[in-house]
Amino acid sequence: MSDTPDNLSDLYKIGTVAKLTGIAVERLRAWERRYGLTPASRDGKTRFFSAEQVERLTRIKRLIDQGHPISTLINLSSEALNERLQALAPMAAKTSTGAAPSVALVGTQLLMLEQSNAEATRVTVSGRWVNLDVCLPELAQLTTANGLPDVLVALQGSVTADSLDRLDSLPNSMARLVIYHYATDAGLAAAADRGLTLLRWPVSWAEIEQAVARLARAPLKAGRHAPKRFSDEQLLSIASASDGLGCACPADLVNLISALNAFTDHSAACAPDTDFSTDAANDARPPRHARIAERTSSARLELELVLEDWVTAEGLLPIPN
Repeated sequence: MSDTPDNLSDLYKIGTVAKLTGIAVERLRAWERRYGLTPASRDGKTRFFSAEQVERLTRIKRLIDQGHPISTLINLSSEALNERLQALAPMAAKTSTGAAPSVALVGTQLLMLEQSNAEATRVTVSGRWVNLDVCLPELAQLTTANGLPDVLVALQGSVTADSLDRLDSLPNSMARLVIYHYATDAGLAAAADRGLTLLRWPVSWAEIEQAVARLARAPLKAGRHAPKRFSDEQLLSIASASDGLGCACPADLVNLISALNAFTDHSAACAPDTDFSTDAANDARPPRHARIAERTSSARLELELVLEDWVTAEGLLPIPN
């Protein structure tokens, strides 16, 4: 029997909710199964959500984007959600000034990667630890006012539900970036539930900087070219594997990434070595084409990170466990 009210004008289908909130339909259904997220109404298999629920989910999505696990949010009152959102204000004020986002690095290989980075970094490393055992107790004592980093960057050997549970003890205002060697299906599902950003090792320092900037909502100054995250062969494989998804977005992302790669090559071939411009004080600036290549590289990396979310969620490339 349908429990749908006569007037559906104030209710939204799950697909519309996904578009309004930025939360994928699959994730909303997973929250219903795991955390009891109950639609306002049903008509057969069709789920309907109220405007109040949409507003609440929008606030939850903002907090998840800052690293808050869904398990700690789903049962909070509206007042508690607002308190957590207000706690994000200091970070927003900091990043709006253009200050470099601050990070805590955890993992021996990450520390070695930072040390091997020959160029000036575009993030501020405020803490370094070899593992979570020594990191977590120290970070738990910090607040935004006394030096809490914007983002934790942690390298894990394997992503599992248990390993991610350890990150729940971190202050809620601190975003999380997990870099991993291997992952179980359950671990990837747990990361998706928490809204965590994942990168597969090996990564470049430029990729870490870009991911940190996204999490901290802070723009990065122009810098070196980010290396390609996918080979041409992998892009073709992803586009082919996405045919059965019922959505062309992964293939469209492949087209955009390929176009940016082609334009970067064209720009490099087009630029003479003497292509400089000067400002009013006659100070030399970087070549215009070099700046084009830097910005294009940054844009391409943003799209690659989005595509990687699809690859991980839909298994568009084989991932050894």
